[in-house]
Amino acid sequence: MSIDLLGEIQHFLDQRPNASLEITFAYLDIHLFNENKLLNRIVRENAKLRIHTPPSPGMPQMEVLDHLVFQFSFWFGLPTSKFPFESNALGMPRPLARGFLQINTDELDLQFTIEAPDPKLHILVQHCYVNPIHIKQVERQGVAQP
Repeated sequence: MSIDLLGEIQHFLDQRPNASLEITFAYLDIHLFNENKLLNRIVRENAKLRIHTPPSPGMPQMEVLDHLVFQFSFWFGLPTSKFPFESNALGMPRPLARGFLQINTDELDLQFTIEAPDPKLHILVQHCYVNPIHIKQVERQGVAQP
């Protein structure tokens, strides 16, 4: 049975539990680009994300658990029922910038830039989380603030 990713996220955020939603995907496909040229591709199985409800009505927070260098989180707009849902990724920690999030029924795409002092050295990172295989509520823990 397939999981409606966007529907599950919306339902979780509507309920506003004092917990986090942990999503496991069959795989994560990461692409790294510099000046529109592919630098590297990395594929990871059983990749995870966590979504945290905001303390008050507002923007939820997403925590990226499978990362290349450091764990990070960011805020995003409340999901709507339209497909695909799109939002800017707000409050990304430096050197990350220009984040963008897109969620469909079975895929979540996250894109952001790793900035460098020289713009020619900026790296565009694309995370494509595919096929959610497990979704569960977990105890809310301290979350790194963006």
